[in-house]
Amino acid sequence: MNRCVDTGSARAGDYNMLAAADAGGMPAGSRAGEVVRRITVLVADDQPVVRKGAAAAIRRRPDLELVAEAADGAEALEAVRTLRPDVLLLDPDLPRLDGFGLIHAIAVESLPTLVLLFAEAADGPVVQRAVAAGAAGYVTKSDSLWSICDAIRRIASGERFLSKDAQVALLDQLRHGGQWLQPALSEREIEILRLTAQGISSARVGELLHISQSTVKNHQRRIYEKLGVSNAAAATYEAMRRGILR
Repeated sequence: MNRCVDTGSARAGDYNMLAAADAGGMPAGSRAGEVVRRITVLVADDQPVVRKGAAAAIRRRPDLELVAEAADGAEALEAVRTLRPDVLLLDPDLPRLDGFGLIHAIAVESLPTLVLLFAEAADGPVVQRAVAAGAAGYVTKSDSLWSICDAIRRIASGERFLSKDAQVALLDQLRHGGQWLQPALSEREIEILRLTAQGISSARVGELLHISQSTVKNHQRRIYEKLGVSNAAAATYEAMRRGILR
C-alpha cells in the first residue's frame, strides 16, 4: 500500500500545488482491487488554499477518505452531525463558531468524531486548552501535509497525537505551572496586528489577507489575550514595548 512520506514542513506552495493537482484529477494512489478500511475525514478551514491543499493530500492517501469540506464552524458542525466522520481536521479560528466551541458542541452532543486541531502555530496555552477540551491531537500548518495525514490515521486508531512543536510548547507551559503565559504571536497574528496598528479596519485586513472578517476578529481576540490587553491601541503599544512590532 502506498504511504505518504514526510518530506519536511508545509509551505503555501505545497497547498497550492496539491490543490491544483487535485483539481486536475491526479490519482489517489490506491492499488486496483485493494480493500482498505478508509478513515473518513472532514476538513474545516476558512482559507480556501489551505483547505483545498489539505483535502487534496487526504484524497491521495488510500487509507483516508475525504467526505466534506467546511469554510466555517457552523457549516462544520452540521457536516459532523450529518456525516459522522471519523476525524475532523479543524482550524481553531473559524468564523461563526470557533474550534473550541465546535469541540464543546461535539462533546455535548456525544458525536463520535475525533478532532485534530490544525493551527497556525503551537502556542502552549492553546495546546493545553485543546488537550483539556478533549481534542485528540494538535498539528500546525507548518507541519508537512504528509505528517498531518499520518496524525489523522494515528488518532483514528486510538492514539493521541501532538506534533513536535506542540509537545515542546505544552512542556514549556507545564514547566511554568500550567499558567497562562504570554506566548509569542504567530506570523499571521503579527501580520494582522501590524495592519491593525495602521488603522486598517478588520474588514479591509480580511480583504488584504484573503480571509474573512470573522477570522480577522478571532485572531485579534487571540492577540489581545496573549498580550494581556483589551483593544488595538493597547495591543500596538504592548507589541512595540516587547519588540514584536518596530
